[in-house]
Amino acid sequence: MIELEGVPELIDPVMVAAFEGWNDAGDAASAAVAHLDKEWKGEVFAALDAEDYYDFQVNRPTVWLDGGVRKITWPTTRLSVVRVGGEKPRDLVLVRGIEP
Repeated sequence: MIELEGVPELIDPVMVAAFEGWNDAGDAASAAVAHLDKEWKGEVFAALDAEDYYDFQVNRPTVWLDGGVRKITWPTTRLSVVRVGGEKPRDLVLVRGIEP
């Protein structure tokens, strides 16, 4: 149910989670986590198997073209990690997905 891609050893971790859907207040939480993930270059280390958690009648996959090639992005929940801080670093685990 969870696809792991090498779980890193975490230093004093803190988790920030955001779920899209009715409780996301105009995408405020999910956009904030996406911004942190992009700016700090988060590394994805886990993803939930969408088949077990999502109703695909409500949460549809996204289809897009990449250089003339059709690609599909399935809704899922991904966990990524970034290391922040200077003298006393800590890891930030970012969770972003659609509310199951």
